[in-house]
Amino acid sequence: MRTVPGLARAQHNLEWLWYESRVPIIFNEFDPLRAGLHAWLRYKIRREIRDSELRRKVTPDYKVGCNRVLLSNQWYPTLDRDHVSVHTDGVARVQESGLILTDGAAVDADVIVWCTGFTATEYLAPIDITGRDGRKLHIEWKAGPEAYLGITVSGYPNLFMIYGPNTGSLTNTIIFLLEKQARYARLAIAHSARTGTWLDVRRDVQDAFNRNLQRRLAGTVFTSGCPGWYHTTDGKVVAVWPGSHIAYARATAELDLDAYETGNRHPRHRITVRPPRDQ
Repeated sequence: MRTVPGLARAQHNLEWLWYESRVPIIFNEFDPLRAGLHAWLRYKIRREIRDSELRRKVTPDYKVGCNRVLLSNQWYPTLDRDHVSVHTDGVARVQESGLILTDGAAVDADVIVWCTGFTATEYLAPIDITGRDGRKLHIEWKAGPEAYLGITVSGYPNLFMIYGPNTGSLTNTIIFLLEKQARYARLAIAHSARTGTWLDVRRDVQDAFNRNLQRRLAGTVFTSGCPGWYHTTDGKVVAVWPGSHIAYARATAELDLDAYETGNRHPRHRITVRPPRDQ
């Protein structure tokens, strides 16, 4: 890599294209192809997990792509070790000697690593954002966050987000999407600085974008009863982008000023960062 010019970049590009080729696994229309992948994965589990009960516990009951795809050759062999046990029941309580599970089983433990997860669907959760006419972003997002391209929200001029609603990546690197979002925001901010105007995405443009987004998501594995955090409690998918990274790059390539309202007078809106609850 140090001696051959361009080799590192070539490797990077080839790996990027390889991961981009995995996009079809998120679409239901490729279920016949996915069936072959499921068969291979079940064979892998049978080969690497000796105990039939453990095999049942670790075999997913949802489609590949419904959750993050684990890229590891060590996962199943690790679970099959004699000194490793897998419990799928919830934790009822913690006691001095360890855990009591919801099925009544006791698990002795010297150390407990408590993975509490995170509120993935509550975008900008620690920030109180007030937009035009005193509207509150988190009140408007109560039924699930929405944005235009995952970057701008109608009613909140000159508010640009990185890693906003429906821009999560499952098949390729999120860094690529973040770079496209940052570039798009830079184009908008440069326009505002050059013209002395503010930009506010039109409501009809945002609504049309999200209708099309949800229509496309309806044909993906994310609406097939997936566990996890890609959707709200009502089932609305708000975390992932339903397509390729190339498609997102095209969608954000240019700043379409026709999609925005503009004005010369600065609108009154406020962003307040709230401290964490324990401070």
